[in-house]
Amino acid sequence: MANEKYRVAVVGAAGTWGRFYTRAYADNPDCEIAGLVDRARERRDQIAERYGVERVYDELKDLLTVAVPDIVSIVVPVSQNYPCVTACAEAGVRVVSCEKPISHELHEADEVIRICR
Repeated sequence: MANEKYRVAVVGAAGTWGRFYTRAYADNPDCEIAGLVDRARERRDQIAERYGVERVYDELKDLLTVAVPDIVSIVVPVSQNYPCVTACAEAGVRVVSCEKPISHELHEADEVIRICR
C-alpha cells in the first residue's frame, strides 16, 4: 500500500477503550478513519468532531453497506463480538481487531474462525 492509508473503523467508539483506539488511529499517519460506530450518538459525535471523522453510524451494518474498511476495531461487550466479527469477515474486512474474547460460546468462536478462513 505504498503511500495509501489504511481505511479503519471503530465499533464501540464512544466507550473508554473505543476513544483510545480512535485517538491511536487518528494519530497514525498511515491510517484514515472511515467511520465510527456507536449508538451513544452524542459522545460518538463529539469524538468524531474532535478527530475530524466525517462518517458516523448507529449500526455496523450501516457502515458496511457504505464502505468496507481495511481494518475494523471492535470494542464492544463480549456478547456483541460474534455478530460484529462475523459481519466484518463476511463483508470482506481484511483485519478485525477484537478487544475481548470473540464469544462466550465455543461453537461461535469456531464459526468465526471458519468464516475468517
